[in-house]
This record gives sequence, structure tokens and C-alpha cells, in this order.
Amino acid sequence: MKLYPSSSERAVLHPLAWGVMVPLALALLTPLLVNSAFIFPFISTKTFAFRILVEIALAGYAILSVKAPAYRPRFTPIMKAMGAYLLVVIIASLFGENPYKSFWGNIERGEGILTLAHVFVYAFLCAHVVRTRRTWEWFFAGSLLVAVAVSLYALGQYFGVAWVLHSGDKRLSGTIGNAAFLAGYLLIHTFIALWFALTPRARWQRALSGAVWIFLLFITFNTGTRGALLAALIVYVGLAAWYARQATGSAGRWLKTAALAVGALLVVSAVVVWLQRDTGWVRGNATLTRLVTISFDDITTQSRLLTWESSMKGWKDRPLLGYGYENYNVAFNKYFNPLIYRDAGSQIWFDRAHNVVFDVLVTSGILGMIAYMGLYGLVVAAAWRAARRDDPFARVSGGVMLGLIVAHVLQNFFVFDILATYIPSMLVFGFLDAHTRNFDISIFRNVEMKRGSGIVLAVLPVLALALFFFNINPARVNSAGLEAMRLRFAERYGDAYHAFLALEARGTYQLPEIRTKFAELGLEARGKRGVTDEQAEEIIQDAIDRMLANIEKNPKDAQYYLYLMNLYFVGGRFDVTRYALIEKAGAEALRLSPTRPQIYYLLGQGASARGENAKAIEYFEKAAALNPAVADSQWNLAVAYRLAGKKAEEREAYERLDGMGVSIDAREDLDDATLLRLTQRFISTQEYARLATVFEELVERNSGNAEYWGNLAAAYKSAGEYVLARQAAEKVQELNPRAQTEIEQFLKELESDEAQSAERGNDQ
Repeated sequence: MKLYPSSSERAVLHPLAWGVMVPLALALLTPLLVNSAFIFPFISTKTFAFRILVEIALAGYAILSVKAPAYRPRFTPIMKAMGAYLLVVIIASLFGENPYKSFWGNIERGEGILTLAHVFVYAFLCAHVVRTRRTWEWFFAGSLLVAVAVSLYALGQYFGVAWVLHSGDKRLSGTIGNAAFLAGYLLIHTFIALWFALTPRARWQRALSGAVWIFLLFITFNTGTRGALLAALIVYVGLAAWYARQATGSAGRWLKTAALAVGALLVVSAVVVWLQRDTGWVRGNATLTRLVTISFDDITTQSRLLTWESSMKGWKDRPLLGYGYENYNVAFNKYFNPLIYRDAGSQIWFDRAHNVVFDVLVTSGILGMIAYMGLYGLVVAAAWRAARRDDPFARVSGGVMLGLIVAHVLQNFFVFDILATYIPSMLVFGFLDAHTRNFDISIFRNVEMKRGSGIVLAVLPVLALALFFFNINPARVNSAGLEAMRLRFAERYGDAYHAFLALEARGTYQLPEIRTKFAELGLEARGKRGVTDEQAEEIIQDAIDRMLANIEKNPKDAQYYLYLMNLYFVGGRFDVTRYALIEKAGAEALRLSPTRPQIYYLLGQGASARGENAKAIEYFEKAAALNPAVADSQWNLAVAYRLAGKKAEEREAYERLDGMGVSIDAREDLDDATLLRLTQRFISTQEYARLATVFEELVERNSGNAEYWGNLAAAYKSAGEYVLARQAAEKVQELNPRAQTEIEQFLKELESDEAQSAERGNDQ
């Protein structure tokens, strides 16, 4: 049996099939979509568009399957496995930590069971409606064309084109918004381009496909994503060896030569780069540097390994069904490894394991892993069977698609799927599933058509409800939430406050994350221009109420408790009883994440605010004990000792910081915030010459900062450097003429101190 009818056969679809085909084809465009009107624009835009298109296609298919029985579902092993995995995910979530979150997901990922179901429906519809080789080629060509467009956008980032939006990272991210996800998306399409280049077709088409393959590999390389690049290297070398062995006869001679050449080039290139890893040409390339510096000492590698260790501990707690979809963070928080936290810039909140095995095990348990492996096993088997056939098209298709699947799985050991990678991978699943069917619709007159409008009347209201509740209402809330955030960024705090409040009446699954943005408004409102103390108090109290509402809906999320503790601390300036509430919230947070230093930090700050210095020291010591190498812990401990009057212990904390390289000798390598912490140290220890040295570094970096110059003048004065103090004071007067009165007073005090110092010198 042929994989598909030949491309010369005419495929005439039932007219209603176009109502399914068109939205399925349009869904291929979603990786291009980015709309800055949404929170997480690289995610939300794609999610809403994809779900809307799939829902329209599903409604069309429901009508089509009634009108044309030949299109009705015929469940193959792959479709059954897909359904089985989805069923296990649903059951695991129903018995998991938060079924609501499992179903809806969140804004940042745009997934949940809701989107996962849409993804599987997409594969199902493609497998049932796309029936001929030509139609499949159009779908793959469309997906490849979109990948080229995404890559051209990334190329604009590569060349620094001004109008091209960048997600923040220096690495290429295209319209996907993340370098690793872009690499995963393009990795799939390198195999699709190779499929076009190797399957029988016009020579110019194969040459163009080869050029596209090279271009996509170039962009993938420049994402600097090690997992995807290593997966590509391994699979392409293996694929080249396989095709070199399979090629027979005179027609296959060129393929064998090309395969051996490509495989040899890849192997030799990898060996040369590794042997030359310390040379300038390797170190001068960001991607090659990332590849040759992979080691257990690498921070990213260590973070991944520690995360996987936490994942394994979490899975052992609930081995059968896990914590439920989208609830990975609960297990991660429970077994948070404090070694992950190094400084304020460390990523400490994980909602994914960045490893497909641990992601599935933790959220769906061993049953989920069995179902997931079963699904991929059947897809691999389908590709392998095709690769073993005599038909050239089937053989090439099976081999390339097998390589695609293996590469995708390998790179998912270091990252996870998002919508942009789900779409082309589900297209491949549908393609491999469809070829196992023994039916085909190629001539219109063979299609049985039935009458009846009842199905239309039944489907359209359901479609309308799905579109509104799953997409339109969440999209509106998302956009309104972003507008509230923009008002906050513009320092229109009163308007932002009312905008956030208005969203509460439009409840969707978007609210929990929007409430955290409201909390951030509460944390920074006090003391801002145009915000009275009464208004700040009102904002903080409402933010506290919203965070309590989040905790009520999701009591196992430790991050919400940290927001609440921060709000209590800031709000304690208006109502001191809130300082005591930090203790209560902290106890709950420790129950959920007992090894998180940040919880102890807030508990210690709350104790200090209540005047309980001994208790504050106890909390800060516990934080430091979790990971003594964290500078933040030592700073907090030093301050606690200072407030308690324990000078010897304070100095010991400073000595530990010196040992970490956080010292005056390393001032040129420290950021401004750390330098300001050093100034507090030297004020406390009355080392005024060192204090002046630190402020010299700060004014060198911030020459227009009058406050730093003023502090430098004061430091010089305390250190007895009166001439330098006068010069620094004059600089303050130059930068801030309104400080004239304060400067005159300072100069008078300076003259007095200088005179007294001279008298003491004469007495000696």
C-alpha cells in the first residue's frame, strides 16, 4: 500500500471540509503572532489565536462528520494513545493539588489541560481531514514558510534592526520570545525542510528546500541553545549514517555520497571545535563558547541537576499520578534545594523541570509516563514502518520523521514543549497517523452526503460559548490587566489601583497572576509622588485582600505567601499589627517550602520590625545555614547583629563576605547596590577612609548623582580629609543649587572640625 496517493491524483474535498481545513491551516501562522496589548505577548497572543482556530475547526468537523460519514472518526493506535495520555492527565489533575489550575493553566505558559486538549484535537483533525500527499505537502510547506518568516525576524535581531522587537535576552528569540523555544521550534522545521529536499519532486524545489534547511540551521545555531544543537548533531550524524547504508543502486549513489559528506563534516567540525576550545576563534563566538563550556561547574547545568533532584523527591511523594498538571511548582517548592539560590539574580521559582521525564513524572506520575512513552513509542513505530517500505517517498518520509521525533525528544531533556513546538509536532503526529489508515477521499462523487440542519443549530451555540469563556473573556481581562500595569509603570498609581480593582468582577483564570501585579503596586506605592499615606494604606490593604483570595484558591503555592509577607512588612508602617502577621504567613510558607531562604529573610525582617532582635538573628542564621555561600544571607545576618549590638559577630559576618569576594578590594566588580551595602558596613564599623573609597567608586560611575557626592563629602569629613570634603561639597552645590543652605551649614561644620583638628595637632 502506498503511503499516500501520488501527487498527480486530484483531491476534491467535501465543501464543508474547507471549514475545517482553513482554520487548521491558519493555525500554522500562530508562531508569528505577537501582540503587545497582552501580558506575556509572545505567549498569550498565540494561545488565544490557536484555541479560537481549533475550536472553529472542531465545530466544522462536527458538522462535516454528520454530513459526510466518510470523515467520521476512525481511531488508530496513535489516536487512542493520545486520548489515553490526556485521560491520565485529567485523572491525575482531578486527584492533584489544584484541579482548577490544572485545567486552565496560567498566563505565563498559556497551557493547562485546556490548551493541551486543543493541541491533541489539532492532530486529530489533521489526521482525519488532510487525506492526500499533496494536501499534506501544502500543510508542511505552510508550516515551513512560517518558520522561515520567524527566522527572518530572528535574523533582524541578529543584525540589530531597530524596529525588531527583542524579548530581552541577547540570544536570538524571533517571534517565539525565548531562545531555547525558538531553537526547539526551528529544530523540527530543519527536518521538514530536509524532507522536502530528499523526497521526489522538481530539482529546483529540492534545491530551495536545501537552502532553507541551511538557513534554519544557521538561525538555530545562533540561538545558542545547547540542548537543541546537541540533539541536532547526534540525530543528523545518525541519519546520515542510516541513509548512507540504505542508499542502493545508481540513483542512490549521490545520496550516499552526500550523506557521508554531511555526517563526516558534522563529526569533524565537532571534534575540531572541542580540540580548539581554548582558542580565540572559538571563545569569540558566543554559541561555540556555550557549547565547549558545558560542565558540572556551569551554573545552568548545576541549576538543572539540582532541579531534577528536587523533582525526583517530589515524584516519590506521589508516584502513581503525581501532583496534577501545571502543579510542578508545588513539588519543587517542597523540595527546593537552597544551593539553587546564589544571589538576587538567581531563578528560584520553577513551574517546569526543564526535562520532559521529570515534568511528566511529577505532574502525572508513573501512569502518565507510561502513557506518554506509549504515545511516542507508537509514533516512532509508525515512522519506522514507513522507513522500511520499498516506496521511495515512504522510506524517506519515515526516516526523516523518525529523526525529527528523536531530536525533539532529546532536546526536551533540557527544556519543555510550548505551543510553538506543539503545533508542528502534532502536524507530524497527524501525518504519521494518517498513513496507517486504509481509506482515502480523493474523488468528490465517492463522498456520501447527508441532509439535516440540526447539527448546525446544536454546534454553533456551543462554539459561541467556548469562544467566549475560553478565549474572548480571558483575552479582555489579560489586556485590561496589562493596561493597569502600564498605568503603574507611568506612576499613575491611583488610576492603576482602580483599574486593578475593576478586574475582580471579570473573574477568569487570568486573575491570580494579575493579582500579583496588584501586589507589586502595593509594595511600591508608599512615598510615591501623588500618593498620600491614606491612599497607600488603602492600596496595600486591598493588595493583601487579593493575595489572601489567591491563597484561598491555591493554598499550596508558597510564592503567594511571600507576596503576602512582603505586603505585611510594607504595610506595617501604617499598622504595626501587620508585623505579627508576617509570623503567621511565614509559618504556612515554611510548611510548603521549608528550605527557602527568602522566607527566613522576611521572618527575620518582621522580627526586627517588632524589636525582637534575638528572634531576627535566629531566622537569619537559619537562612545562612541553608547555604552559607549566599552573600544576601550574610548581609542580613550582619545587619541583625548590628541592631542587636553584637559587634564581634557583625565583624565575623563581614569577614565571611570578604572571603566571598564581596569586599572593598573587589569594588570595581560589584554592582551599585552591593557598594551601597558596603557603605553601611563601613559606617557601622566607623572605617571612614574605606567608606570614602566606596563612594569614590560610586561617583565615578554616577558622576551626576548629587546624593552620592554629598555622602562622599561627609565620608571625607569623618576621615579627616577636609580639603577633599570641601571639593566634594562644591560639586554637590554645582549639581544641586537648591542644596545651598545645607552646603553652607556643612562647610561651617567642616571649618569647625578642621580647626579643632589643628588645635589637637598643636597640643601634641
